[in-house]
Amino acid sequence: MFAATPTPASLRLLCARHVHSPENFSLRVLDVTTAFLHADAQGPGTYMVPPDEYEGRGRQPKAWLLKKSLYGMRASPKAWQEHVTSLLQARGYLQGRHDGSVFAHPSTKLLIVLHVVDMTLSGPGAEVDRLVADLRSDLLLKVTEPLSPQNPLTFLGRQIVQKEDGSIMIVPSRGLISKLGDS
Repeated sequence: MFAATPTPASLRLLCARHVHSPENFSLRVLDVTTAFLHADAQGPGTYMVPPDEYEGRGRQPKAWLLKKSLYGMRASPKAWQEHVTSLLQARGYLQGRHDGSVFAHPSTKLLIVLHVVDMTLSGPGAEVDRLVADLRSDLLLKVTEPLSPQNPLTFLGRQIVQKEDGSIMIVPSRGLISKLGDS
């Protein structure tokens, strides 16, 4: 019933590192589509009745034993967290001691901030591209273009905007501001 979420300082650290990095560094945001379905179901067996569209349902009573986590199940966020952590650790990433949502690779210099199903990556552009291609073998991903003055990124309801001088601003997105204003 737990999935680590990053502290605001972790995102600022990633952005500060990007500002002070060599020009070939890239900052990208990944969204894992149907993330919970990648993780194995945990705990005692969970069964569900097949949907009406399933052709064998009317013939005899059946129940399906779930092998994967589903959205809405209490244990799904934890199962996903353990799954993605094991994927990253198998690739040589070290999990942060003070923030379990931060992962670093000692040799490639890649830094990852994970927020449940969203990841922000920073590091040498070729290494970021290599990791994205590698993760695609295990996960269904939506990948943004790298951060640039022409391409701001959105992560956790915030816009990451790079100015022409290379500095970065993190500001609440307009959608978040309007949602907060309507409440």
